[in-house]
Amino acid sequence: MATGATLGEPKEPQRSGAGIIQNRILLVILGIIVVITILMAITFFVRRH
Repeated sequence: MATGATLGEPKEPQRSGAGIIQNRILLVILGIIVVITILMAITFFVRRH
């Protein structure tokens, strides 16, 4: 019951903050990957033409 309550209700601010930080890191990594793929595609098409 205690584990369910702690998992269901975000009573610990440290875990919620860490989750937000991890989400931001994941978003940044995804953004970097998207930018790299777009730049690679642009350079590929430019070199082709």
